[in-house]
Amino acid sequence: MKTMTTIALSMFAGVASGQTFSASATGTQSILSDGPRAGGNTPFFHNAQGSSNGDFAGYAASDYNLGGTGFQAGFDLDSLQFDVQQANAFFTSSGALNFYVASASNSFFDLTYAGDDVLANPGGLEDVAFVGSGLFIETATGSQDTFVFDFDGALDDSDAENLIEAALLNGDSLRWVIAAATPGTSATYGGLDNFDADAPVLSGAFSIPAPGSVALLGLAGIAARRRRG
Repeated sequence: MKTMTTIALSMFAGVASGQTFSASATGTQSILSDGPRAGGNTPFFHNAQGSSNGDFAGYAASDYNLGGTGFQAGFDLDSLQFDVQQANAFFTSSGALNFYVASASNSFFDLTYAGDDVLANPGGLEDVAFVGSGLFIETATGSQDTFVFDFDGALDDSDAENLIEAALLNGDSLRWVIAAATPGTSATYGGLDNFDADAPVLSGAFSIPAPGSVALLGLAGIAARRRRG
């Protein structure tokens, strides 16, 4: 499946506007207690199933290559959006979800499911950080769920924001994790190579001071000092 990473910029004096990035998943897996489902041979399964789902309890993991976005120091993440399409089955069940980011420095094969709370039981996830919560409501295969997270509020300067911004700045890959927040949740989403649903997409918006803004701030400071003098 074709993957993409795009960035769009529109600058004006002060703060740049309209900056966005978008990356489609380069890898997807359902992580169970013994590792990736079916030995990693089923990337089209991208499920988050709570602890009451027996041998199929696990979380969904997807990786995104953020290289080539051309980020430079000084930008600030404003929001993050996760788009994913449902791929439902007879065992699909609506319920609450938690979302996390983690470093993608290791392989899916290094991961295991050790419980629904991946902060307490990371199961091989590295630098995992909580992003937010949402609801999976079963509709139909192919229908898109969109989850948006505001990084100008409680998530500002959080571990999650710092990890995402570092990945964008360094051109690293980032791992996105969906875990059931209740034992009975069985959120069934499409991953790579799914015939009925597109691969997940991670996108976001950010701001960065325009080149003239720092100079303008400096001039304002000088003027203020002169007035006080």
